[in-house]
Amino acid sequence: MFSASRTTKSSSTMPPPPEGHELPVFFQFAREPLNRARLDRLKNKYSFYSSEKRERKLTRLKKVCKAYLAYYEDDKNIKNTHGYVQCCEIGGICYLKDIPSPESQLVDPFYMQVRRCQT
Repeated sequence: MFSASRTTKSSSTMPPPPEGHELPVFFQFAREPLNRARLDRLKNKYSFYSSEKRERKLTRLKKVCKAYLAYYEDDKNIKNTHGYVQCCEIGGICYLKDIPSPESQLVDPFYMQVRRCQT
């Protein structure tokens, strides 16, 4: 019987995913009512990450949360959604003011991006 070894790319040789790839995944469940079991599973998953990976994931989560909170800022029912509680309990971002705006297209409103390009 023929046996061939498979070659796989290591994660260190793969290019980093483009900024914003997390948004569709996050928004898939973000507007759903809070599901405590799903949130607990996600928290548990974070506890098993290495400190480096956890920090990387939290940085991405904070960018996505800022976009989520900016988009739904005026929604009165946002605090009962899975996305809000995930941002607040895991990411530590319960309000837009909770994180400073780094140089990222995900967190700056469009008018700020345009203004920056014009100067």
